[in-house]
This record gives sequence, C-alpha cells and structure tokens, in this order.
Amino acid sequence: MNFSDLVAAVEAAGLNASRLVDRVPSPRTVSANTGYSIVDTESGFAVMAGMGRGEITELPDDGYRFASESDACEFVWRQIRSNASPDLLLEEDKRLLRQEAAASIARQTAAYDLQQDIAARREIGVNSSYNVRFLQARLERAQVNSDLYNIGGYAEGCYCIAVSHSGVWETYVGERGEKTDSRVYPTEADACIAFLGLMAWTEWHE
Repeated sequence: MNFSDLVAAVEAAGLNASRLVDRVPSPRTVSANTGYSIVDTESGFAVMAGMGRGEITELPDDGYRFASESDACEFVWRQIRSNASPDLLLEEDKRLLRQEAAASIARQTAAYDLQQDIAARREIGVNSSYNVRFLQARLERAQVNSDLYNIGGYAEGCYCIAVSHSGVWETYVGERGEKTDSRVYPTEADACIAFLGLMAWTEWHE
C-alpha cells in the first residue's frame, strides 16, 4: 500500500481523505488539523497525528520510524478503521493492532526503566552515561536470548547495533547479508535506548 492506495481506501470507505491523511516532506509542515500525516525522515517514515488545538503527537510512540512508506500507510489505515469503522477490520488487522499496542508499551516501559536506572546510578555517584557496555549488562541481566542480537557489528539473522562507517550509530536486522529495517540515531545513548526497547518487545512477543 502506497499513499495513493491509502487515499483511495479512505475515500472508498466514505471518509474525507483530505482531512484524514496527508504526506508531507518535513515535520515542520505537519498540520494539527489533519488526522494522520506521513513524514519521510532521514531515519524512516514517521506518522504524526493531529490532535486539534495545535497539538501533534507521534504514533505509535515518540521517535518511532517505519521502515517503508507501505508500513506507515498500512499502520495509518488500521488506525483509521479502528477509530472510524471498526466493522472494516479483518481478524489479521485486529491482531496487528494488538501487537503494535503491546510493542509501543514495551518500548515506553523500557525507556522509563532506563531513566530510572540512570537516575539511581547518578544518586550513588556512578557514571550515568548509557553506552553499549551498559546495554550489554542490561540485556544479560534480563536474560535476553543472546542469539537474537549482536552488539558492535553485523550478524546474520540478528538484531544489531553498531557504529556505521560514517560514524553514526544505527540499529538494523541482519538479513541475507543486508541491513534491513535500519534506523540511525544522533548518539550512542539514543541508539541503546531504542535497541533496549526493541529487545524488550521481541522477548515479550516470543
């Protein structure tokens, strides 16, 4: 599903596509009066929802990026049907909605736990910087299956976190010699937080 398909689906459902969906080149051009805006960013596709009164929120949670326009459009279409026309949802749609909600909760919980961890370390005078060594310790403490991930470089069939050749921190999935679902982050700490949330969701889902 691309954006044109999304517009056609919304209109076929008897809904006002111009008010519900938009595709914009930058977060700065998102309107709070549009239901869902799909934004092409450097690290993937963002979905931003207009809340009215000038308020905008990211979905499914702050900072999340979809790997493709298709993934973002399908997510928005599920959200629209869930809110406006639940009878149009298939069983697979309902399963994906539950899965997406659980993943979002897992990411937010992991981020909150991390903040608490850093605060506790700061109180006792321990270096509060969050890096891959700290990430490794957290994953081991949580008994996350080490076959699922790799820290420091590419590994086939694993979730990976590493510094790219350009010096940017990134996370991705190693698949057939390629980096799929790749996302980049401004700092090592940001990448570690995102990776921890991903691992929390993966372990919960498994």
